[in-house]
Amino acid sequence: MSIAAYEDGFDTCEATGRRIYISASKAHVYVQRIQAKNKRNGDRHAVHAFRCEHCDHWHVGHMVSGKKTPRPIPARGEDLAA
Repeated sequence: MSIAAYEDGFDTCEATGRRIYISASKAHVYVQRIQAKNKRNGDRHAVHAFRCEHCDHWHVGHMVSGKKTPRPIPARGEDLAA
């Protein structure tokens, strides 16, 4: 559970710790607010609302890209730009 959710008294999912939204529309309103804030701050990571398989309520989270590949870790002394 996030500290903000705990301090604000929001209900959270026991399985994931994410904040619970009782409807898709309420979750989507929050998504729009977060995306506007992220755009102002230069954060390009998209968020979306989704139904939780554990609690059957709505949560908000970052989009997960299937195209992510592990970044190679250079050996000690190697140039990062190589």
